[in-house]
Amino acid sequence: MKSKNHKIYSRTGDKGYTTLWKNCLKSKVSKTHPRITTLGAIDELNSILGVAVAFSISKIIKKILTDIQNDLFIIQAEIAGATKKLNSERIKKLEKIIDSYSSKIKFGKFIIPGGTKAGSLLHFSRALCRQTEIEIVKLFKKEKINPAILKYLNRLSNLLYVLARWENRKTKEKSPTY
Repeated sequence: MKSKNHKIYSRTGDKGYTTLWKNCLKSKVSKTHPRITTLGAIDELNSILGVAVAFSISKIIKKILTDIQNDLFIIQAEIAGATKKLNSERIKKLEKIIDSYSSKIKFGKFIIPGGTKAGSLLHFSRALCRQTEIEIVKLFKKEKINPAILKYLNRLSNLLYVLARWENRKTKEKSPTY
């Protein structure tokens, strides 16, 4: 069944602008607006996590990453002006997962990102997460945003590092060290 003739393009972006909604009010902003660059960074992170999901051989890791992708959608919605908020329980859940997986990994050397496809993608995701965190900090300094978002991204980069190490360890793939 065909849907109504709904076009995916609006032409608003043709001149470098897009639309944000806040408190049911529509506003036109530049695509260089800090909220828009932050949304783009989160989108990029979410996309590479989708690739990591595709390459992971672990059902548990796939579930963890899919849950994170859903959290990132909530964060995007909140930054774009929606009333739905990320709660601190999600941060506690990340910490619990970090503690669980890091207890199974030997630390001590600097790790050069690499290893398996999934491990490498998780390392890349971690790097993108750090860049996303920088965009969040820039936005946080200019506008009032939920501080849980910054905490979440900070924990997420730690989790992605641990999961990359675990993914490589699980397959006996050694991460190159420095």
